[in-house]
Amino acid sequence: MTGMTIEALRKLGQRMTGSLTGFGWAVATAGVLCLVGYAAARWHEPLAAGIVCEATVLISLVAASLRPALSVSLTPPAPRMTEGEALACEVIARAGPRRPSDATVCVVRIDGADERFVVPRLSANVEHRLAVPAVRVGRGVILIGPAAVEHNDPFSLTCRRHGDGRSYAVSVRPRIVPFASPWLDRLTESDGDGYGPPALDDWDMCDMRDYRDGDDPRRIHWPTSLRNGTLMVRRDRTSYRSGLTITLLTDAGRYRDTDEFETAVRTFASIGAHVLAQGGPVSCQAGSWRADPRGVQEFLDGCSTITQGDDTTSSPGTGSDAPHIIILGAIGAPPQEASRRFGADTAYANRLLLIEVHPGIRAVIRRTTGALVGTVATVDDLPAIMEALP
Repeated sequence: MTGMTIEALRKLGQRMTGSLTGFGWAVATAGVLCLVGYAAARWHEPLAAGIVCEATVLISLVAASLRPALSVSLTPPAPRMTEGEALACEVIARAGPRRPSDATVCVVRIDGADERFVVPRLSANVEHRLAVPAVRVGRGVILIGPAAVEHNDPFSLTCRRHGDGRSYAVSVRPRIVPFASPWLDRLTESDGDGYGPPALDDWDMCDMRDYRDGDDPRRIHWPTSLRNGTLMVRRDRTSYRSGLTITLLTDAGRYRDTDEFETAVRTFASIGAHVLAQGGPVSCQAGSWRADPRGVQEFLDGCSTITQGDDTTSSPGTGSDAPHIIILGAIGAPPQEASRRFGADTAYANRLLLIEVHPGIRAVIRRTTGALVGTVATVDDLPAIMEALP
């Protein structure tokens, strides 16, 4: 029993002394020094000063430990938002049922920083809603909350926070740009071979599309072509399974600054979101994050967790027949090195597209050994690049 009492007193002491302000610690230290001075010199003046200082600190701690007549809670914010948007949530302040509350300061922690605003005096059992000051946040996963009331003693020696202690995680996702054309079809037109090897019989067939110049004649489905009066080409299940591979190189040495890296993330997110919105499968990798997302929301939530660091991405392998798009910065090794690293020597090298982020350079697209290379200054240049694929 004695051990439990000592532990409870220790925790109470830590809780109470943890609420001392800088001024409170100065008064408490001055009181201790005065008491030490009295013990050394036996002067009554330091004894009186020390007793006054320590008694004042003790009274302030007791006053701060009393709960205020005001309680606050935070309305849950939206779990997802886009970078640059203003955070929208409210603080609900309610006075107690027996006595009114004085005007006080409410504190809301947003991504590690405290936002303060004043709650006016409220009558007993009255509720007041306050909008959290608009804060525009960048991409990432941020914590909102908790909300608390700062309770000070009359001498400003202590400051205690009382609140519900609840916080909420918000996924701040990158801004994406839409595409006006089916860019994946344009990408596969570069070799005229579709998504994968040609279907051998009608049992492998999934659906049809119109014949385009460069298509393998073995894909033409003659019965359907005769019935429709135009050449129709088979799209097999194998090609749907192959999907698209998107890679974002996250090596910090490839980007001049954070803004350039964020442009690369927006480009990566825009491509993946567009393909998933069209119903196509996507395999993505960015640094240590690798996923095969099942939908746009899941993919964009993953994009909010991407961080800049060492590049740990890898090639999908020489046996992959999927188109591959790589987003990288303009600093460091030239695009030709990425071409060799990600499959320029394989049979499917002409399915490789490199998108280079280079601020201040106009959007262009060019062909190098084993890959197409596009250059974008901002994510808004991406539609022009994708629509210009040869």
